[in-house]
Amino acid sequence: MLDAVILTHYHADHVDGLRGVLESVDVRTLLVDPVPLPDDRYREVVEVAADRGIVPAPIYAGDHLVYGDVQAEVLWPRRRIEEDSVPNNNSIVLLVTVAGLRVLMLADVEVPSAHQVLLELRQRPIDEVVDVLKVAHHGSAKQDQTLLSELRAPLALISVGRDNSYGHPAPSTLKALARGGYRVLRSDQDGDVAVLGSGASLEVARRGP
Repeated sequence: MLDAVILTHYHADHVDGLRGVLESVDVRTLLVDPVPLPDDRYREVVEVAADRGIVPAPIYAGDHLVYGDVQAEVLWPRRRIEEDSVPNNNSIVLLVTVAGLRVLMLADVEVPSAHQVLLELRQRPIDEVVDVLKVAHHGSAKQDQTLLSELRAPLALISVGRDNSYGHPAPSTLKALARGGYRVLRSDQDGDVAVLGSGASLEVARRGP
């Protein structure tokens, strides 16, 4: 049983596995991006969910999710951004806390919305440290450099396919992360990554790729 599946946005690489998930495990809640683009993928998600008797529920900035020991605050989307890729820039950004570990999950946001997330984080107490950054959009070049330099989480994770045709992660992003002092792990080189502990006791376990 899964308490929830969250679809950050409706691009194929984020939604095409939904049918397989719903057919293999019971899912209580399907949480989705409130911006229904691209149209065809959005309609497909609604149809796949309907086959299992599930009605997708959109979530917005300010929403709080609690599932046992896992808590997540939705930081984005707060408003619709029309710049660059609309689905990417309106994808769901989460600040997740579990067992003291704080993870900022940037989905596929690009510069305009990533900067809005930065402005939100600047309003937080400085001791609200982020332990892990899930780098936006598979490490593409479209990063908010100020966010990367100010956040300075100890660990950055990049979810990216090996030998992908987009050239992700971009050299400019890897250089920015290196300048920020992040330890970088990427799925194309490091395989599956499990993050253990938090703060000074942060550890990782790897399997693969």
